[in-house]
Amino acid sequence: MMYELETLSTLLVYGTIVSYVVAMVSFAIDLSGFGRDADSNRSRRAAGIAMSTSWMGLAFHVLAVLLRGIAAERVPWANMYEFTLMSTMFTMAVFLVINRFTDIRYLGVLISLVNVTGLFVAILLLYVGAEGVQPALQSYWLVVHVSVATLATGLFCVAAALSVLQLVRGRDEVQRTAAADRDGGAGRPRSRAWFRGCGRRG
Repeated sequence: MMYELETLSTLLVYGTIVSYVVAMVSFAIDLSGFGRDADSNRSRRAAGIAMSTSWMGLAFHVLAVLLRGIAAERVPWANMYEFTLMSTMFTMAVFLVINRFTDIRYLGVLISLVNVTGLFVAILLLYVGAEGVQPALQSYWLVVHVSVATLATGLFCVAAALSVLQLVRGRDEVQRTAAADRDGGAGRPRSRAWFRGCGRRG
């Protein structure tokens, strides 16, 4: 019975990867529509598809973690494979929860890429069978310490993605300002249309 649950957990991880890949492609399609001359009032159907598949992937992800814990008969974060499962799950959860209050769908490509990469590494390089832990690790500190660490990793990934995007935006503005100065200062550049418009819900 436990082996079947472990196998089902692994299959759900594969389903999670597929969902996140679809979400990543959809986020990229949505983001590509915010070019310099983009219509800020255009429909964002691709972003809606991306969010739906992200929620579906998160549901698969949560089920995979739960079944892994049941199969191992302990908390599901006792090794690097499970730590990666948990941290990527929290990364997507933080991203989706923040989107309920503030539209940050423009981060979806980076968040999905981080999760897909992390899950591929977990499956290909870090996977171990679901089993108990060594007696030295049978402590409530395992529950407290690792759960907080995985949540912190999820928060860090979202913050890092936002920082990377801000750096890209700043670099673009500097380059366009320099180009405008070379042209005599006419047409002072503005922020990229995609960064201004991609925060609009629609």
